[in-house]
Amino acid sequence: MAAESQQTSTLEPKPSAIIVAQGKVLDFIDGTTQREETPEEYVRQEIAKSLVREYHYSK
Repeated sequence: MAAESQQTSTLEPKPSAIIVAQGKVLDFIDGTTQREETPEEYVRQEIAKSLVREYHYSK
């Protein structure tokens, strides 16, 4: 029987809360980038959410 190799991963702590500046939208894909709040950006964010949640694309 072959021994399984153990992988060590370095996990960076994620912030527990992100403050989003006024006039900005938090990017769904990376969760940290703040983008300008425009109607087009809202559509882009909704499409990204749909691709990940409904169609199981990876972020």
